[in-house]
Amino acid sequence: MLAMLRTAPAVFSGGEDGCRQAVELVDEPPPPGADIWPLVMAIVGHLELGNTERAEALLDGLQQPRSGRLELCLAHYLAGWLELLRNNPDKAFLQQKAALVYAVEIGIPVLEAMCHLALALTLVHWHDAQQSAAHIDQARQRLQGLRAPFVEFLGTLVNAFRDYIVQRPAERDRHLQAALRIGREHGYTLLPGWTPQMLAPICIRALQAGYETGYVRSLIRAKNLRPAEPPLRVVAWPWRLRISTLGTFDIVVDDVPLVSSGKGRNKPLELLKTLIGLGGESVSAMQIATILWPNVDEEYAFKNYTINLHRLRKLLGDDGALIQREGRLSLDPASAWLDCRAVLATAKEIEQLSRAAREQKQSTRIIALAAELLAVYRGTFLADEADSTVYQQQRQRMREVLQQSILPLGRYWEEAGEWERAVDIYRQALKRERTAGPLYVQLLACYRRLDRRADALAAYEACRVNLDPQQFERLFGVLEKALGDWLQ
Repeated sequence: MLAMLRTAPAVFSGGEDGCRQAVELVDEPPPPGADIWPLVMAIVGHLELGNTERAEALLDGLQQPRSGRLELCLAHYLAGWLELLRNNPDKAFLQQKAALVYAVEIGIPVLEAMCHLALALTLVHWHDAQQSAAHIDQARQRLQGLRAPFVEFLGTLVNAFRDYIVQRPAERDRHLQAALRIGREHGYTLLPGWTPQMLAPICIRALQAGYETGYVRSLIRAKNLRPAEPPLRVVAWPWRLRISTLGTFDIVVDDVPLVSSGKGRNKPLELLKTLIGLGGESVSAMQIATILWPNVDEEYAFKNYTINLHRLRKLLGDDGALIQREGRLSLDPASAWLDCRAVLATAKEIEQLSRAAREQKQSTRIIALAAELLAVYRGTFLADEADSTVYQQQRQRMREVLQQSILPLGRYWEEAGEWERAVDIYRQALKRERTAGPLYVQLLACYRRLDRRADALAAYEACRVNLDPQQFERLFGVLEKALGDWLQ
């Protein structure tokens, strides 16, 4: 049994490949008396891959009339994991409780510890922190004097998840760092009893804090984690596909930049840009077709669209990144990171905090969020592309988002008398969007308070040059009010 526990983490260290090799070990429950290890490995492989039906079918092989206590213990243990994957914590608890009874009868300390940790994890799912802690302590007691790094890894990670659930950030981070250090040292990717929903927030927190980033990224890839709410603002998340449109247009596939020029690539990429320009989600395929091929009939335009969509999927190397349902196309937010979406997610939190009562903590958070937004917002949407109605509309939308996110912070600094800091935030934003008129108004007002006439004149001239005549004329009255006769 101890040899099995030592071997299992290494077998599954290859992530999905290791799981697929494991499930090929057994196609059906073996006859009574056969070696159970290949069967256990196959069940674990199916559970790791989320194949609950196949795992359930194979579990019968561990629960035969002549099965011993070890087989029954493992059967209940794996059945409890299966029930958690199916989001049935009540059934999972009963299965893990039965597994623990057999483990105690068998008397193998490491097996007992594993069962206690499985129960603790299930109780965390129930938000029963007290009982969960009791089982974690029991697991620790069973391991006294033993060297079992894999079980220690699991126990420390369960503690981190428990602290996350009960909102104890200091303890969570301490346990998380310790667990990930062990995991990285041994290359562990097998997490029996865990579900993707449990693991995702732990990984997100680790990446946000910079804990064992390389190992965590490899763990996410091995588990093929796809959180229900894509972590758009987690810079280190290992997105297979990253698309940047604010400033220059860049695509990165598996951390390798995609060469966007070349034979047969222009039109597929233009299709992608048009999709993003129209919002990137549930966009009419026919609308895209008629925009890209305006001078042909709809049938021929749609045929060209279908051909180039196929080419685009092949170019990106991921059919799932572009989802078409009922004649509408979307860029899958779970598969592809898009800078526009990340900016919108950050801007939404800034707006929520700005509406709340002014507190020091909230102001500090807004400052951090503004820096995060500006790091992603590198410039005007598809700045190097020729003008089109679709691009112009998206440029205007993103420009307004930038303005609405930066103005509250700038005004906060103004009200605090921190004029230089207000100037800095306005100038940073204007470097990215030179036609953001309201930001010029606030910048000039700050220069007036600082009596910086030369800088004000330069900003005024930049405003006049960068805005089109109609925009500048509409803004002129506001500028005159901001400046009064100061520049005369």
